[in-house]
Amino acid sequence: MTDPLTALGGAASVVQLVDVALRFSREAYGFLCAVRDAPEDVKELRHTLHDTESYVRSLRDYINESSGSTSTTDEFGALSEPITRAIKGLCNDIFQLQTILPPNFSTNPASRITWTQRAKWVFDKKRVKEIKTTLDSRKD
Repeated sequence: MTDPLTALGGAASVVQLVDVALRFSREAYGFLCAVRDAPEDVKELRHTLHDTESYVRSLRDYINESSGSTSTTDEFGALSEPITRAIKGLCNDIFQLQTILPPNFSTNPASRITWTQRAKWVFDKKRVKEIKTTLDSRKD
């Protein structure tokens, strides 16, 4: 006959093992869901990049238009340096995000993303989120 402390210790070990197994399965499920959703996330990022590139083009056009006018240069001359910094920052953010995109998806959106690219995307998601946050703050 086993003493009660040994039985209690055995039961606690089983509970810990079940807890670890449940945590692992929850993490694995979350990872697999993120892998499954990677194509949609990539499409969303491409949309964000397209919008940001349009924003940068509009800023560039504004600078080109205002640089030709002397009255605009006098009135808004102080804006040129902050706008130039904003454009450089936006271009840098766009470049960083484009390097994260799966290569075949960025050239042909109709193509399929491989499972390896999907898994890599899941691991890069935190970095993408940080860059997108910076990008959004620069747009404001």
